[in-house]
Amino acid sequence: MSKGQAEYIDKAQDPSQECDACKYFHPPMNCDRVMGRISPEGWCKLFEAKEGDNQMGQKAGEEARASALGVVTPGGTSNS
Repeated sequence: MSKGQAEYIDKAQDPSQECDACKYFHPPMNCDRVMGRISPEGWCKLFEAKEGDNQMGQKAGEEARASALGVVTPGGTSNS
């Protein structure tokens, strides 16, 4: 589906519904449902929360953001 069809935006208005918390999102910037590069902080109408521990989802989201931005992680390694 295109970004337009999914009503995708690069910055979610509700942080709890960012792409990195969606079951369709795959770091660093991929989605099972929406074509193109997808921001971990984005949102679309297809959002479905990941099942399981919310804390793990938040950690994965932080790591996805760091990877997408080429930021050095707390372990001291760069993901770029």
